[in-house]
Amino acid sequence: MKRFRPNIYKNLILILLILGSLYLINRGLEVINDVTSGNNEEVQIGSSFSLIDQFNNEFNSIDNKNYKLIYFGYTFCPDVCPVDLLNVSRVFENNKNLTSNIIPIFISLDPIRDSPSIIKDYLSNFDKNIIGLTGTEEQIKKILKDFKIYKKNHKSSSTDMDYLIDHTSLFYLINEHDKYITHFSRKSFKNDFLKFLKSL
Repeated sequence: MKRFRPNIYKNLILILLILGSLYLINRGLEVINDVTSGNNEEVQIGSSFSLIDQFNNEFNSIDNKNYKLIYFGYTFCPDVCPVDLLNVSRVFENNKNLTSNIIPIFISLDPIRDSPSIIKDYLSNFDKNIIGLTGTEEQIKKILKDFKIYKKNHKSSSTDMDYLIDHTSLFYLINEHDKYITHFSRKSFKNDFLKFLKSL
């Protein structure tokens, strides 16, 4: 009968593991809630940045004392980016007063192909208030890291220039001091963004 005797130590270890797991799950939910609710005391997302705009002028984010709505994408994107930028365009076209407080910004995560002139041509299809930015590979890499943007190039070879890119598709809102406020998913951007503005 000894083999059926409860092992107290194993039970205690199991209980501690369960309690530890519950703590980690709860902590993870708190972090997610911080991000989605805009509580950025513990969430380090975003930074100030200096890039080149579609008119080949330097753009320093900290010098612009407006809120900034930022979207990361690339001009060769076949579907997701154009749809998302079209949604941004519609929001700003239907709410003309937004531009006095918020600047819509498109940051290219594909600096190899997205020169200022290409971005300028690309953005001519969308709202005129959208600022397009690009930079060196090092600059873009740092910004993607600061904003926690996932990016993966799908190149068939080192000379492939028709590659696609998998990337995070979110809209980030930062304040006039370039501090992270919140972000919006692409699926519910329009409603959530306008709803958030009403709460300010």
